[in-house]
Amino acid sequence: MTILYTIRDRKTNHIKTLTSMNKTKMIKKGPSTFCENPLTYKDFRYLPQGEDTILLDKDSLDLMYNIQETLRMLEPERRDDARTLRIETIGQNNMICWYDVTLLIYRDIHGLYLHSYQGEHYYFANKANWTSDERPTRHSCQHFLWRLWNYLGDVVLQINRKPMAYTRYLEEHVPYQERKGNVMRREVQKLLPGIKINISNRKQVLDLLKRKQDVPAEGYETMTLRTYIEAWKLAYCAYCQAETLKQKPAEEVFQHSNQGTALEKYDLDSREDFARWQKERYPYHCYDVVYVRVHLYPEHDYETKKWYLDLSFELEAFGDIGFRIAFALEEAGIPFIINGAEDKLDALMGEDTIYFSPDERDYQLPYPGEKGVIAEKLQKAIDIIRWQHFEDIHPFPPKDNLVKAIFYPCDEFHGPTPDEDTRCLIRYLDNGKYKYWLKISCPLDWNALSNQHAEYCVLPNWPAY
Repeated sequence: MTILYTIRDRKTNHIKTLTSMNKTKMIKKGPSTFCENPLTYKDFRYLPQGEDTILLDKDSLDLMYNIQETLRMLEPERRDDARTLRIETIGQNNMICWYDVTLLIYRDIHGLYLHSYQGEHYYFANKANWTSDERPTRHSCQHFLWRLWNYLGDVVLQINRKPMAYTRYLEEHVPYQERKGNVMRREVQKLLPGIKINISNRKQVLDLLKRKQDVPAEGYETMTLRTYIEAWKLAYCAYCQAETLKQKPAEEVFQHSNQGTALEKYDLDSREDFARWQKERYPYHCYDVVYVRVHLYPEHDYETKKWYLDLSFELEAFGDIGFRIAFALEEAGIPFIINGAEDKLDALMGEDTIYFSPDERDYQLPYPGEKGVIAEKLQKAIDIIRWQHFEDIHPFPPKDNLVKAIFYPCDEFHGPTPDEDTRCLIRYLDNGKYKYWLKISCPLDWNALSNQHAEYCVLPNWPAY
C-alpha cells in the first residue's frame, strides 16, 4: 500500500508533500529489530553536535510536530502529556543501541528528547527555554526527523496491533546493563566487583557507627564561631594529616575553608555573630571540610537545648577520610554524630539494598569481561537481582471510547477534501477482523486508498499539537 506523507505549515496552513514511500519494497538490513528500517549511526551524523537545545527551522519543526502527533496516539505516562518510547538504533559493527524518545510539551514550548545510556542526548525544540537578546541559530534536521518519524510510525502501529508484544520485546532484548533493579548487597558482593565496601580499621569503624547514631547527651550550651572553628580545625588536620597545621591558630587554619576569610568583622565568642555569619555565608559551602564532599554541620537539639556537630560524608568515595575525621573528633571529646550512621552500618554489613541502573548515581552492571568480571558470576548476579519490569504502553484513545467518532464503510465513504485539516485513523480488515490501526494526517490520496478494505474513523476534534 502506498501512503502519501504530508506535513502542514501551522502558520500559513500550506500543505507540503515530502515524499511518497512504498513500505512493501523496503529492504531490511542489519540485525533483527522490533520494526524494520531503524535509525543507524549514519543518521546521527546530520545532527548538530555540542548544543544543549537544537532549535529547528520551519520545515524541521513541521516534522517534529508530526512526530508529536504520532506519539500522541499512545496513552500518556502520567496525567500530563508526556510519552516515552524506547527504540533501537543500529550502531557501528551492527551493534544495537537503545534510545529513549520522549515527547515534552510545556505551555508554548514543544520539545522532543532523545537520549541513550551511553551518554548521547539530543533535545529538539521550537523555542529556547531561556531568554536572550541574541537571535538563535535554527538548524535543518529534516533527514534525521524524517527517518525518526517513519520508524516511530511503524512502532506505534505495532503497539496498536498488539500492545503487549512491544513490552515483551523490551523484556527480552534490552540488555540488563540498561535496566533497573535492586538487590541486597551481600547477595552479590562476592559475584560483582566494586560492590563490597572495603574500609580501613573495619572493626573499629563498625563500633564507632554504633556509638554515633543518636544525638549525644552532652553538647555545647551555645554555638559560637570560635567553638565551631576549633572543631573544624581538628577535622581539617585529620583530613590533611599535616602535623604542622596542628601548631597553628584555629583562625589561620580556618582560612583553608571556602568561607574562612573576613573573620575580623565577627565577634568569635558571640552567638549572635555566629548566627549572622551563618546567614551571610549559607549556603555557600561554609561547612565544608573537604569541598563539597565532607561536611561538618552545627546542629541544635530542641529537646536537650544543646548544640552538637553533624559529620556528613559519602561512604564509598570518602569513607576512609570521613572515619579518620570521626576518630579525631571523638578523641578530642567533640559532641557529634555521623550523618546516616545506621545506613552506613548496614552498607558495611552488606544488609542494605543497592540499586542497578544506567544512571551514574546507581551501580552499573558490567558486561562480561569488563572489570575482570567472569561471565558465570555475572549470570548468577543477573538471576539474583530483582529487575524492574517495563511498563505497558497502550494505544490512546482506547477503541471502546471512540464515542464521538464517525465511521464510514469503504464503499460509502465521502471523506474530507484533500485540503481539509482532518486527522484520521485507518483500520484495516484482516481475515474478517479489524486489527490494524494507523494515523495519517490529511490531505490523503483517497484514490490510492479506494481499493483497500478499510474503515475510516474521522476525528474532527483530534487534539491539536
